[in-house]
Parts: sequence; structure tokens; C-alpha cells
Amino acid sequence: MPNDSDSTAMLAEERDDCRLLPVVMATDEGYVLPTLVAADSLLSSKDACTTIQLYIIASRETERVMRNPLQRITARHDSPEPRFLPAVDAYDEASLQLPHITSATYYRLALPGMLPEVESCLYLDGDVIVMSDLWEAYCSLSPEDLVAGVRAPGFLDPEDACERHRLRLGLPALDTYINAGVLVMNLSLMRELNCANAFDELLGKSLECQDQDIINIVCYGRIRMLEPRYNVMTKYSPSWEESYDRVASLSKCYKREEWEDACANPCVVHYADRVKPWCDSRMDSATLWWEKAFALRKLSRS
Repeated sequence: MPNDSDSTAMLAEERDDCRLLPVVMATDEGYVLPTLVAADSLLSSKDACTTIQLYIIASRETERVMRNPLQRITARHDSPEPRFLPAVDAYDEASLQLPHITSATYYRLALPGMLPEVESCLYLDGDVIVMSDLWEAYCSLSPEDLVAGVRAPGFLDPEDACERHRLRLGLPALDTYINAGVLVMNLSLMRELNCANAFDELLGKSLECQDQDIINIVCYGRIRMLEPRYNVMTKYSPSWEESYDRVASLSKCYKREEWEDACANPCVVHYADRVKPWCDSRMDSATLWWEKAFALRKLSRS
């Protein structure tokens, strides 16, 4: 995997002149409120010197519902108006192996062609709460990296299940297998390497983890690891005081100090599980999501 620190520094220096951060989210009619809450948390947490251009991939009907409240959110944070991108009908027939996830999950695969003028972007799922500025994560890519993300612990334990998944994907190893909910995407390199065609070729494979598997297969060898604080997944019980010792997969993926720092100082909290906080207020970190949702509701009524 490339590790050109000089190139990374140069890329970050170039971006720092304007500090414009393109962020993309995809949604559908069932995720309007979570996406609004996530967007508000993103803009609330940015540094004053970071300007976020928000892109939303949605159907016309979902755009109609979201446009006004999202415009109020961006205006309140003195951010540029959100830009809506049309939903990708080609994914309507894509294989869905996970019943709690809709075809909108595949929209991120179309970004190299949907944003031809954008060199790189940050992609966020709608089931996140952003807690701090994400500029540093955005600048983590070197010119040779296709994506950056946080390793997914669940694919390293138990070993027999991990090996079966590796064989299904046809990868040499899963040591760089990342969760696709928080991604930095090198769109210009994806266009250069024609990754869109490689993504499309895998759509009919009925892969267990859908677009996440596709991204990890196509980008293998060009994936940069982000610190776990950029994607603290609630399925691993970060609120437990001894989660590192109680969840076996964590020690196979992160150092203890990395995980404990991520739990204490998360940049992104990701409700990456079948259960969501707006459905079950008892789940890990649900209180945080409801605090953000109620704060947004209060501001919307003022």
C-alpha cells in the first residue's frame, strides 16, 4: 500500500489554501430526518476556516422534502447552499443482501462520474453524528490512494468467518478492509483508473456487504487507514468502559490507546448496525443522537 508522506503533505498544503471541503451524503425517503441531523452536526462541528460544500444524492421526491430544511441548516451555519444530485436509477435492481439497507447505499459508487469537476470528497452515511472538524481526515489521502477509511473490526474475528469472507471477496487479506460509512474518495484517480466500470462489474455478484465489499475489492492495495476516531461504530459498544477487553475483534484491529481515545474523543459516531437510535433509544450512544435531533428541531421552530 502506498505510503508517500511527502505527497500527502503536499496535497494537504495545496488544499489548505482554500480549505473547501466537499462532503457527499446519499439518502432516500426513509432517511430524511437522520440525514438532516447528520448534516447539521457536520456543519456545527466544523472549524471557522473550513467551508463545506454539501452534496446530497436523492430522488426528486426526497429532494422536494429535504431542500427547504437543508437550506435553512446551511444558511444558519453560513455555508454554501447544498447541491442535489439525482438518484441513480441503475442501482434500483442491484442486489440487496442486508434487509435494513436500501439501494441508496450504492449511490457512492457513481460519484467519480457524478462529480467530474471534484478531485476528492468526503462521503458520509446518514446514520452518523459528526463531533469535530474533518479537514484533517480529508487531507489524509496521498495522490496514489483511492480511498481512506477506518478498519472494520467485525471482519477480523472470528478467524474462520473472516477467512470465508476473504475467500468470497478473492482478496489476499482483510487487513485493510474498511467500513464504507466514512470515506475519503480520490475521485480523480478513480476516473483515471476507470473504477466505475470495475464497480459496475461487481454489482451482480450478490456480495454479502454490498457496496462496502465492492469498494474494498476494487480499491485493494490503494486504501489508506484512518484512525478509529473518524468512524466510531456503535455496534462495538464504545460507551462500555471496558469495551476493548469485552469485544474480541477490537484488539485484532486497533491498539488499545487508539480505541480508548476514539471512544473518549470521537470525530464521527456511526450507528452502523441494524438497530438505529431513532428506532430504539436504548442502543449505544442513542442519547447523543436524540440530543442533536431535538436541538435541530428546536432551532427549526425558532
